[in-house]
Amino acid sequence: MILVAQDTTYFNFTGHPSVEDLGPIEKKDTQGLIVHSALAMTSEGVPLGIVAQKIGTRDPADYGKAARHKQLPIEEKARYRWLETIEAVHAYCPPDVPVLPIADREADIYDLFVQASQKSRQVLIRGSWNRRIVDHPETSLWPAVEAAPI
Repeated sequence: MILVAQDTTYFNFTGHPSVEDLGPIEKKDTQGLIVHSALAMTSEGVPLGIVAQKIGTRDPADYGKAARHKQLPIEEKARYRWLETIEAVHAYCPPDVPVLPIADREADIYDLFVQASQKSRQVLIRGSWNRRIVDHPETSLWPAVEAAPI
């Protein structure tokens, strides 16, 4: 099995005002690049290389759109990069090789789980939400994990 860990890195160039074509990163007055990478490795942890990477900037005009975040389709949200990366990884890896994408709590996105389910794929995501579960004695994620054997 190939494990594919993905995460986002923010490159802050605020102290370099001569650099052009940057956008706000963590705060409106910070300027930089957003790089989302997926590193493939063996189940023993031997790195195989970067299999997907997206480099971009935020449009300053879009900064602060969190107020209308729930009304936007997933394709217009910054978190869409998690779904795009998983698709890119599966397109890159041979179909007969089992792949397990791994991500932190930022990837705990309902649409990501729907995508994985529709394509019969596994994902390993650190939970951020106490999601409802079915076909289990517990009805939500946190109690189910606490009740599971180690």
